[in-house]
Amino acid sequence: MNFKLFDNYTNMDELQELMVNENQTIFFSTHITTDLDQIADEIVFIYNGQIYLHESIEDIREQFYLVKGAKSQLDADLKNLFLGYKVTPQGFTGLMQGQHELFYNMNVAAGLGDLGDLGDVGACHRQNSTIAEEFVIEPASLEDIMYFMTRGGN
Repeated sequence: MNFKLFDNYTNMDELQELMVNENQTIFFSTHITTDLDQIADEIVFIYNGQIYLHESIEDIREQFYLVKGAKSQLDADLKNLFLGYKVTPQGFTGLMQGQHELFYNMNVAAGLGDLGDLGDVGACHRQNSTIAEEFVIEPASLEDIMYFMTRGGN
């Protein structure tokens, strides 16, 4: 097994050529998350000496997503579902891991059941809609994940 270590390596073409050899491990540090999205098999996110995340890139893509909505929808129960969140004059954005299906399966009138109420569920004014129709739910990028895990709201 061959092991290579790079610190803030910027020549991605050369790095991709090195990756052709499957009998080696390449470890590199970078602050350019788009590079990681394109070439990494596994991510270890270390911040201030602490490992925040150690997952395959495939698992990260499947597990993390952003939820966006109106400020009036963001209450303490919903905040507790987020790994991090941010509030702006336009609304909120929160990072969630797993469980995004709960937004698609819950009726607005029912709220989130044993996960708590979504705050003023009346703000979700269509009685026969699902909660997912009241929020924007989208995959999170590595940059989103790293931001919300270290600086996001809570």
